[in-house]
Amino acid sequence: MTKNQGQAPSRGGATIPMKSAVAGSTGTMSIEQAMTLAQQHHAAGALEKAQALYLRVLQAQPEHADALHMLGVLTFQVGRGEDAVNLIIRAIKLNESFPRAHFNLAHIQASLGQTQEAVRCYQRTIELMPNYPEAHCNLGKELRKLGRIEEAVSHYQAAIRIDPGYSEAHNNLGNARKLQGRLADAVNHYQDAIELQPDYAEAHFNLGSVLHTQENLETAVVHYQKAIALNPELATAHNNLGAALRTLGKMEESLAHFRRAVTLLPESCEAHNNLSVYYERINQLDLAQQSNSTALGLAPDNADCLFVQGLLQRRRGDYGGAKDTLESLSTDRLSENFSMRRLFELGKLYDKDQQSELAFEAFIQGNDLHRHSVAAHRYHKEDYLVRVSAMASTLSPDWLASWGENAAPVEGRAPSFMVGFPRSGTTLLDQILDSHPQVQVMEEKRVFAVVEGAIRAMPGGYPGAIATLSQDDITSLRRLYFQAVEKFISRDASLHLVDKFPLNIEYVPLIHRLFPDAHFILACRHPCDVAMSNFMQYYKLNDAMANFFTLDDTVHLYQQVMDLWLQCERLLPLNTHRVKYESLVVDLEAQARAVFEFLGVAWNDSVLDFHQHALRKGIINTPSYEQVTQPVYQTATNRWRRYEEQFAPYMETLQPFVDLFGYDDDIIA
Repeated sequence: MTKNQGQAPSRGGATIPMKSAVAGSTGTMSIEQAMTLAQQHHAAGALEKAQALYLRVLQAQPEHADALHMLGVLTFQVGRGEDAVNLIIRAIKLNESFPRAHFNLAHIQASLGQTQEAVRCYQRTIELMPNYPEAHCNLGKELRKLGRIEEAVSHYQAAIRIDPGYSEAHNNLGNARKLQGRLADAVNHYQDAIELQPDYAEAHFNLGSVLHTQENLETAVVHYQKAIALNPELATAHNNLGAALRTLGKMEESLAHFRRAVTLLPESCEAHNNLSVYYERINQLDLAQQSNSTALGLAPDNADCLFVQGLLQRRRGDYGGAKDTLESLSTDRLSENFSMRRLFELGKLYDKDQQSELAFEAFIQGNDLHRHSVAAHRYHKEDYLVRVSAMASTLSPDWLASWGENAAPVEGRAPSFMVGFPRSGTTLLDQILDSHPQVQVMEEKRVFAVVEGAIRAMPGGYPGAIATLSQDDITSLRRLYFQAVEKFISRDASLHLVDKFPLNIEYVPLIHRLFPDAHFILACRHPCDVAMSNFMQYYKLNDAMANFFTLDDTVHLYQQVMDLWLQCERLLPLNTHRVKYESLVVDLEAQARAVFEFLGVAWNDSVLDFHQHALRKGIINTPSYEQVTQPVYQTATNRWRRYEEQFAPYMETLQPFVDLFGYDDDIIA
């Protein structure tokens, strides 16, 4: 090995050589002087001058390995990859123990897609220079392309052992851990990369992507935004940020990023397809169809684009076409999200055709995939059940008798609260209420979780400390509640606020403590239809929704939640009004008039066109968004009858609620 030929090149690519020790002359310069000057020109970007000098050296000494090597590097830089490979191979034949040449040859081969060849050259580089972190890191990238993830991990780890401050190696190790499904480890490595290099746009994007997969959307958004701030042209970050914001219901912001992604990557079917999903979500089906058609034009066989085509076919009433499209797709071709949604979509189509066995099996399979999804690992159904149980066991006549002074009246008018079990018609009812010019509905925001957190910090914790609240405490907690409301809606104090969150049932004692004059609207639906509707629904997950993966868990949650509501009705002097979904869809005006009378709000005929109001509103952040933009229909009532065999084991549990809420065998509203 000649002097300095063992020296490592700079990270990630080809390098400029140090002085050659080969003697000779090229005109008035020695070969050593010519190589030194060539290196200087090369480093300064004067490639024509550098090339001329390398060629002069080779004219004088055709077997000058370093001149061949560096001429190969330069040839690659001007876009002649195959010629570059040939030149560097000639250099290696002259000096096989030439680690820089092996490294740069591997780098060029990798860029040309010659992955196997690149792996061999990086391996040879490491044999010659075992403590060369860049060679380990680059070898890891090529091994990852070949699916040899464990080997890639070992080389990323070797690079980090040699150089703990090597941010790219941490980032790449995060990528490998993500492929292995070890998302927590991936997060740690991305965070290490960012700590070492705060302006590392790719690491911010990668961290956002994993957090997005884990449904930690708020934090994912922060890192996507940071990646875009560092690299505004990063189209994938705009695309993913749009998807995260769409899920969070921030639709206008979402649209801006989807449009930017399409502008930056007009040939990306994924970007166009994401824009299609956005338009479907806000019920602009013509625009959704246009974007999906563009996506399919770019990639006719892309499974995710075909899934969206099937979704749009169903939305447009082409049920046969939708079924054909969705049945033609296999789970292993789809992204995780769409593979789950495909089964729920098929289940709904089979249910519509009254193919009950096929429908139920599709829902079982869809829920099973959902239960084992990456995001599901963050949530625990037991945690929600424990919270419900804690409130139920605390709520008693003795506890209520221990409550301190009664809360002073609310300044102005107390909000009203719409509660019930999910899929009981609350979204239909909230669109009816929100279409009234004197009513403002806040749609499914867990603002009382903020209040709960404040009480947990008090002596006695939550829910125990509810009993010991002073008037000052109550005033402070009311203020905290309204501050949280303002984060979600632009509050108009002149309008009557209706806080619609079905599972606020767990907070009813707290709500009554803070707002003793509040009105509660309980949305009711036949317990079996409610259970079936939740089981067949693909939900954005949280601890509560994690109870809907099986019909057994769904029925158990229904029992626990509705028992708590009945307990609240028995023990608290609540001002309540029940609305049966079945009655609402049969005689909307009569039921709506009764609700507005209960709230003390004068009737307005505009509420009868609620579906037009929903269409104008555009953004409805519940799973019922597509139903409530249509006129009232009755096809969702009595659905459970087609699944009586599956419900047989649960009728003993559900029958008391069937009787209590006034449903006979014929479900007469």
